[in-house]
Amino acid sequence: MVILFRAMAAADVERANQFDLEKRGFIPLEQEDAPQSIFQTPKESWLRQVYGQLEALARSETRDMYSSGYTEQYQKLLKQMDLNQDGVIDAGELWRFLHNTQPHIRYQVQRLVVKHHSEWLKDGMSALWQAALDEQAKKYPDMALYNRDFINKLVWMKDVPEIRSGEALWHMHPIVFLDAIATSCGRITLAMLRMIWTSSAIVSDELLQQVADELNANLELCNLNTEKRLYHFRLRFIRRPGLNFLLPKV
Repeated sequence: MVILFRAMAAADVERANQFDLEKRGFIPLEQEDAPQSIFQTPKESWLRQVYGQLEALARSETRDMYSSGYTEQYQKLLKQMDLNQDGVIDAGELWRFLHNTQPHIRYQVQRLVVKHHSEWLKDGMSALWQAALDEQAKKYPDMALYNRDFINKLVWMKDVPEIRSGEALWHMHPIVFLDAIATSCGRITLAMLRMIWTSSAIVSDELLQQVADELNANLELCNLNTEKRLYHFRLRFIRRPGLNFLLPKV
């Protein structure tokens, strides 16, 4: 397999600090105030920002037949968040559209870094959960008791001295985050290539993995044989995803 790529001028390269998360493709978002009830969560600004970005991303991917349907659903969620005064949004919808399996959506969701007050600090008797559990108990008392017990078993942060004060904490995907701040540049990955070919309908994961494997097996031949050259190659994906690659027809 032969892969051709353009050289870059030195002026086009910007070296990112190891912990400069925005330049490494992460999206930092912050909650404004600590929620008084779990019902407030769907109306928090950071969550609206997330779905707004995903809606724009889905709308931009015109070659993907799934994206038009997702665009409509993201718009529906945003409308509910802005106009529905009771703040009740289907939890299943929120979960499903944050766990979208489309590669270009998933890549962005995995790089959200959100600062908010964790529910793992509050037990089932706290004001945060009380209103929701009381509402559920009116129709499903046994389920409400089960959920209260389940919530209590998840509370562990208050036993950690460094974080039990209740301050907002940064939440992120641990594996993706640790990979991004690793001191070594590492290898060419499928996720890096997916930033260029965002549509799995056009280029499959299997083919991109084959390309990654071919590159990693021939780093010397491709002249990616030093840390700086490999860093230059990887940085191209983050800063300038329009790189012109030519894939062979298969």
